[in-house]
Amino acid sequence: MNGPEDAVTADAGRGDGQDRLFGDAVKIYMELKREEIRRGVIDAMKVLDGSLKADVMALTGMTAEEIDAVGGIEE
Repeated sequence: MNGPEDAVTADAGRGDGQDRLFGDAVKIYMELKREEIRRGVIDAMKVLDGSLKADVMALTGMTAEEIDAVGGIEE
C-alpha cells in the first residue's frame, strides 16, 4: 500500500459492506482535503460578518463593490 487511496481498495476486498467502504472513503477524502477545507473555512470567516451582503458575497463569490454596482442590497 502506498497511500490512503490504497486503503479504500484493500477494504473493498474484505467484504465489510458498502457502508463501511463509503465511510472509509469519506474519511480518506477529508484527510486528503483537510488543508484545502481549512483554508476555505478561514476565507469564509473573513467574509462573514452577519450581514446579508456578507452572505451574498459568500454564496456568489461577488465582491462588495460588484454587489453595489448591480444595485446593492438593502439590509
